[in-house]
Amino acid sequence: MRKLLAPLLALCLLAGCAPAHRPPEEPAAIIHTVIGVSQVGAESGFRVTNTESIRSVFTEEAGYRLLFEDARQKQENQITAIRKFIQQQVDYIVLMPISEGGWDSVLQEAKEAGIPVILVDRMVDVEDESLYAAHVGSDFFQEGAWAAAWMDRTFQGTGSPVRIIHIQGTLGSTAQLGRTAALEEALAAHENWELLARLDGDFTQAKTYEVMTDYLSSLPGRGEIDVVYCENDNIAFGALQALEEHGYACGRQGVNVITFDATRGALLECLKGNISLAVECAQLGFDELLLEELCYPTRGKLHKISYKDNTMEKKDALALALADLRAALEPYGAKLSLLLTEDQILEDTSADSGVDLAALLPLVDGVYVQAVDPEAVRAALAAPPEAERWPELVLITAEPGGAGSWCVPAG
Repeated sequence: MRKLLAPLLALCLLAGCAPAHRPPEEPAAIIHTVIGVSQVGAESGFRVTNTESIRSVFTEEAGYRLLFEDARQKQENQITAIRKFIQQQVDYIVLMPISEGGWDSVLQEAKEAGIPVILVDRMVDVEDESLYAAHVGSDFFQEGAWAAAWMDRTFQGTGSPVRIIHIQGTLGSTAQLGRTAALEEALAAHENWELLARLDGDFTQAKTYEVMTDYLSSLPGRGEIDVVYCENDNIAFGALQALEEHGYACGRQGVNVITFDATRGALLECLKGNISLAVECAQLGFDELLLEELCYPTRGKLHKISYKDNTMEKKDALALALADLRAALEPYGAKLSLLLTEDQILEDTSADSGVDLAALLPLVDGVYVQAVDPEAVRAALAAPPEAERWPELVLITAEPGGAGSWCVPAG
């Protein structure tokens, strides 16, 4: 099954028995790259999405043949699958290891068979790093450090104890080790952070619900809990269910549930206010957030908008929104920029739109403008002498590709 081309042997008939015409030639057989994938299982929304992504990429139309093995959360099943792939002489092995240890022997067998092993998501702990060809995954310790930084900002200056329940993922997995290590480091650095309990959720909602229910039921009364640090989204779902059944309010005004992966379900819980922080696996996936339009509505069915309960000026409300967004982006090192029109810069439109440049520009890193009169725009956006920070001006010269596409001149 490896990519070896065998010569075709033509059997020639005697001339007198040969047909008068040559039959049409059959199309040449397509040689596929054979990929053996050993997946952990389907324990979480992240894992299900990961599997869907793999199946959508390694298709026969794209030139692949996929051999997929679901380990059902057992390392012995993964080892069996790898040995099966070796026997099948696949071209590549893709492995999502359930835990870091115990891989030296089977990966050595793959190396001796000449089959590259690519690790996805989690890592392996082996003496010889040449046993795998590449690793595609996240910095799980850094993810935990981002969560700890958020906790530090949220509870800074309170002086009160911060009571934390820590629910771990599959013990020994790279994600569990990194996210746990980051929390442990943060606990050691904060004297008022108190670890109430450390539970094993195994990255699943069902097990987390079970262990969290048992813990809450064991308390003599309604215990004070400030944070539940969940090492993936499915753990958070199980924790939310148990907390709500025991009468706890979740969110910024109650128990702050922190989660990792930021799958769709977790983001929906964030929108509902039940999850306080969802840390994405790969930072934000971008280096800069560009807001194409930041203003109060100035067109459309304005008569249907009521501002009677709004106690803030428009410019102050927009400035507050920008400040909150900037604070959310700060732990990830992502820039925040605005796309403005030339009219917004050269004419005062703040009364209707709330776009007060003096208030908003110190809060952003860049301003993108498609300008007819670049010099006038540069003059209008010149930094005042007293400004401690001021955004970079990026002049856009064309918009050839439709919405969201601009040309920025080099230099």
